[in-house]
Amino acid sequence: MLWLFILPTRGLMSAVRLSKLDELRKEMACRGVEAWLVPSDDPHLSEYVAPCFSRRAFISGFTGSAGSAVITRDQALLWTDSRYWLQAEQELSSDWELMKGNLVEWLEGKEVGLDASCVANKLATELRLKSTLKFLPN
Repeated sequence: MLWLFILPTRGLMSAVRLSKLDELRKEMACRGVEAWLVPSDDPHLSEYVAPCFSRRAFISGFTGSAGSAVITRDQALLWTDSRYWLQAEQELSSDWELMKGNLVEWLEGKEVGLDASCVANKLATELRLKSTLKFLPN
């Protein structure tokens, strides 16, 4: 039996991710959200998440085990720690920017949308003090 696998080129993957970003941005506009936070976490706050909870990898293409993506009307940003900077630079398309500063400080003063079931309490508390949170409805 012969199996044929066709792997998309980097340009095609960029187009696929861009359409995901466009769809998310449409939803953000409907909800009145300036920035959408996509953390690595699952509802159990596991270090390694099951594929069904790999939301950050789905939207960004970055497969490292730590990091958060933020999507705004005109930016797609990824925060991760220094262990993953090289991997992120290799996996992110040109639509994404790797950030090396503080995520909470960058989100300060913005209306941030997120799925509350996948955010650690510590991060949610920090965000609540510095920004306006809009939780994904159940």
